[in-house]
Amino acid sequence: MKGVDHNVDLQQLPFDSDSYDFIFASHVLEHIPDDEKAISEIRRVLKPNGIAILPVPIVAERTIEYPEPNPREAYHVRAPGIDYFDRYERHFSRVERFSSDSLPEKYQLFVFENRSQWPTKRMPFATFHAG
Repeated sequence: MKGVDHNVDLQQLPFDSDSYDFIFASHVLEHIPDDEKAISEIRRVLKPNGIAILPVPIVAERTIEYPEPNPREAYHVRAPGIDYFDRYERHFSRVERFSSDSLPEKYQLFVFENRSQWPTKRMPFATFHAG
């Protein structure tokens, strides 16, 4: 992507440990083959008392690992489920979970997609999750 400060592999960050106060990686981890390594790297470069905001699309009851990147799902390598946040808890001492339905309606700006139709032939790995 043009105009970014760093174009790096999240699984192997070239930054010193404890070097960032804040990390924001929105809808990224579902694209990373070794997301556990990426989460570990994020934790490594985050300063003590730093904050990482790492939202993923929750589209399944339980996380589904795909055998290969799925071109019909923007090359996702997994469909994160509610259990996905357990991965964060393995690396961070404090994890706060938020879902869109826990926020005031005025902050719920749009509906991304109708997930009630899953799975489909085009998206065979996706399962329906309400919430």
